[in-house]
Amino acid sequence: MSHIHPFPSSVFTASMAKEVLILGSYGVEYQPIVHLKSGTVLGYEALSRFMYQGKVIPPNVFFDALHEDRALFCKAEATLKGFQFTHRPSEGTLYVNIDPHILEDKHASKAVLACLNQQRDFVVELVENSYTTLHAKEIFDVFLSQNYTLAVDDFLQENSMLSLYLLKACHVLKLDRGIIQELRHDDVFSNVIQGLIAFAHAKGKTVIFEGVETEEDLRFAETLECDSVQGFLFRPLFITHFNTY
Repeated sequence: MSHIHPFPSSVFTASMAKEVLILGSYGVEYQPIVHLKSGTVLGYEALSRFMYQGKVIPPNVFFDALHEDRALFCKAEATLKGFQFTHRPSEGTLYVNIDPHILEDKHASKAVLACLNQQRDFVVELVENSYTTLHAKEIFDVFLSQNYTLAVDDFLQENSMLSLYLLKACHVLKLDRGIIQELRHDDVFSNVIQGLIAFAHAKGKTVIFEGVETEEDLRFAETLECDSVQGFLFRPLFITHFNTY
């Protein structure tokens, strides 16, 4: 669908998002998580995809609009997660993104947890941002109490705040793709990343390098001794399932 132009974000509203859900104009793209040493696909991250009036709606635009309507946002989360689990690839672990804001509504969070409790072999991804950091313990405790495997997504992304609690509590550390660009321009920065990875491995955690687009990126990940990688270098292995398109 690369030939389809994105819908202007400034005019996309909650009512339009509701129409997308009613019409079923959504889908999922499964991006493979590839083991560095063996090249084996260990699992997939499920990423939501949306269309409105023949145009692509970027996920951040769609969810930003949903935050205007809490009830609709909660309904969308449950609907989309159910869709992602229903059409998941037959092999491998499924990584699903959960917006921590869902926990602000106890009824909605129960519905999402009920959906997750019916599933198998999955990892809950929580984005490492200022909201997650400020509420880290209460957010993680909800999911840890269910014995879920947790991943911190986009770790060290721009505008996020490093949380020692998140670093210690998670099972999987997904390094943000922006780290690759930083490593290209600052050799000393590799000391920070190597230290974090060494800590993660000493604690029995898995480290995934996101945003791998070139063979050079892949070599970065190998040099840093990450466990697995993810990114557009593996686009031929992407699996897309759309409801109506």
